[in-house]
Amino acid sequence: MKVICGGCFNHLHPGHIYFFNQCSAYGELFVIVAHDKNNNKLNKISAQKRLSQLENLKMIKNLKIGSQDDFSKLVKKIKPQVICLGYDQELPSKVLSIIKKDKIKIKRMKKLPDYKKDFNSFLGRIFSGEKKAGSFLNTPIYKNKIESVIKKEIYPGTLNLNLGNKNYLKNVNKKKMTLIRGFKEGDREFGDIYIYPIKIKSIIDKEPAFKRLKVDLRAWVVKAQKTMYNEEIIEIIHPQNLRKKFNLADDQLMEIKF
Repeated sequence: MKVICGGCFNHLHPGHIYFFNQCSAYGELFVIVAHDKNNNKLNKISAQKRLSQLENLKMIKNLKIGSQDDFSKLVKKIKPQVICLGYDQELPSKVLSIIKKDKIKIKRMKKLPDYKKDFNSFLGRIFSGEKKAGSFLNTPIYKNKIESVIKKEIYPGTLNLNLGNKNYLKNVNKKKMTLIRGFKEGDREFGDIYIYPIKIKSIIDKEPAFKRLKVDLRAWVVKAQKTMYNEEIIEIIHPQNLRKKFNLADDQLMEIKF
């Protein structure tokens, strides 16, 4: 059975994951990402970027960018048996006649309980890196300076999180960023790094099973001048091994607040 839902999805958050999970229970899920001309939300990003944020969500079987002028065109093309709406969504009037003619069922999804949208919070996907962070975090000069900033001994490794876009940079409080200058050690040259605090708000199990664990844990981002990653990816440090503490696996989602 074909199921479609649509939206802007600029700022991927746990409510979206909960929404997609409910929709997918009705059949093969097609998600329509709003065309850029129809995206009037705050902190908007391009349709292609919004599409790429959703590509790894396993409950979504097909992704398409919507028409700039008529949602009904894709409804006619896909021929769904079910259209799913968010708790606050309404259908365009042009679609209503198609629904009546093709006997399409309309299902209203529930809002994620106990969740309040926060534009300072972002959802990222956990992934395994090259395991090089441990060596530089164990470098005595870096280690001592980092620990003098966070006032705790750090675990020698990072948790890698792919946020899918760079919108979060607007939310980083530069006044809370600490610069640790680079240095030379023999023939090796170490670049500058920045450290700033974040809060881990929740962890979401691999889809399609939706299980959200509220965490509310203080951690830090270490941003290296010399890095193999682009700005969509952050590296998180903490006194504990976060993977072990929360039994984390690649592809789980983590919600963090800047």
